[in-house]
Amino acid sequence: MASSAEWERARPLLELAAQSDGPRPGQVQPDAVLMEEEAIRMVQRLSLIQSLPEGTSGQEPSKERASECAICLLDFTPEGPVRRLPCLHTFHRECVDVWLLKALTCPLCRHPVVWGGPRRDVPSSSVA
Repeated sequence: MASSAEWERARPLLELAAQSDGPRPGQVQPDAVLMEEEAIRMVQRLSLIQSLPEGTSGQEPSKERASECAICLLDFTPEGPVRRLPCLHTFHRECVDVWLLKALTCPLCRHPVVWGGPRRDVPSSSVA
């Protein structure tokens, strides 16, 4: 047990701790809860992104195929990795993955990107 002299030395620190905005034993910090919720949302977004079809832009020309990524405005390369969204718009995989971490909508038409089940790779000839 602490002596009264030790108690008197510790008292100012205990009073200061009681006045601080820091957590007390048994308390949950709201910021910690928000950080945990943000981490959960980020994992969910990453899972969603990874579930979207990917492929290559393909070499054969198509009337319906875009010639460039609408995010970075660079041309698709014949074997460059692309990702197709549920609205059927296609983007460079790296470009759209970064976009989807911030917004779960298509950059072109704003169609919501929602969980679509297990991941399917799209054959390069079918990516438009």
